[in-house]
Amino acid sequence: MREWLFKRLLSQKNYIVKFPKRILIIKKGEKMKKILYVHHGTSMGGAPRSLAFLIEKLDRTKYLPIVLCIKDKRNIEFFKAAGADVIFDESLHPFHGSVVSGMNTKLFINNLRHALPSLKKMQKYLKEIKPDMIHLNSSCLFLFAYASKIVNPTCKVICHIREPLLDNHFGQILRYFNNKYVDGFISIDDYDLENMRVKEAKSKVVYNFVNIDIYNSNVKSECLRKELNLDTGDIVFLFLARIVECNGALELINLCRDSTKVKSNYKFVFVGDKSDDTSKYIQKVRELVKETPNCYLVPFRSDVPEVIASSDVLICPFTEPHFARAIIEAAAMRKPAIGSNIGGVNELICNNETGILYHNDKELERAINTLGENYELREKMSGNAERYALEKFNSSINSREIMEFYENL
Repeated sequence: MREWLFKRLLSQKNYIVKFPKRILIIKKGEKMKKILYVHHGTSMGGAPRSLAFLIEKLDRTKYLPIVLCIKDKRNIEFFKAAGADVIFDESLHPFHGSVVSGMNTKLFINNLRHALPSLKKMQKYLKEIKPDMIHLNSSCLFLFAYASKIVNPTCKVICHIREPLLDNHFGQILRYFNNKYVDGFISIDDYDLENMRVKEAKSKVVYNFVNIDIYNSNVKSECLRKELNLDTGDIVFLFLARIVECNGALELINLCRDSTKVKSNYKFVFVGDKSDDTSKYIQKVRELVKETPNCYLVPFRSDVPEVIASSDVLICPFTEPHFARAIIEAAAMRKPAIGSNIGGVNELICNNETGILYHNDKELERAINTLGENYELREKMSGNAERYALEKFNSSINSREIMEFYENL
């Protein structure tokens, strides 16, 4: 009866996965503690993969993971496979203000329009689930930290900082309310933590991590080469990120359009197109790729390890500072990287050891030709990258650090 009433209460214009009974069974004082993870993402990108890896490594004798997934239905089975109970509710909304999301009039209006309904709905969830701890998978979810403090001020709230905030009043809104209502911050790099300007709450940098069982140099694939009919002697430079302005796809394509700067056997594959994206930026990227013989644009896909395995070099031309998950995944799979020397990216590449950092187009051109021409150097950097990933981005080690943070908090 209790479950039926709860579903009836929350079933207004949304879709909810069956509310797992064991969430209701676990009571305070029992051995297992309920951690409510709130995930915001609209695609199967880096943030959900990172969260899934963490959930997989949780000590199940201590923790019961519950994921409240508020946007993309495709992530439901993803989190279930990691071992979590999942609730999906598309009526809940984040409050955007980061470099990754950007800001425009439509997004700002949506922020305001959905803020109060999302706050009220979250309070209902918290009263029913009664979590022991809340882990927000992004700083754009600060409204849910506020809801937690209304319902149960003693419940600890952790925010996972996954991107820097906008350097304007929109970013300042997120910065202020996160600092006000969050008890602890875990940041995926030093740059993002500094950007949050954490004041009183406890904080820790734990680099995003990779499941070494999935991302490793034993994975072999030629999927991109076969699909794109590439020659054996072609060098594949892989761009693996969302096709948005801050990730620098256009800058890289414009460099490739000049045949005097890159060799004809250098192939640049952009993985991350979304068919439902009609923005001016992606349309421009699509147009230029068609006009550039050595560039290829393919949809976002789930076989990421195979895609990386079929490439030679990971290339990350970000124009705004933020973490690049593709770099650490590529490193774990023994692939060197070329990346812009900006916050986030420059913490993931050891310059001239695991890859090459650049400051401008001239240096980017030189880096591409250096790694494209020198097989021995690629191999040396590949080995260095793999060893670095096992040390810095290992899911077993880094997830243990997060669980220690839970206990200390």
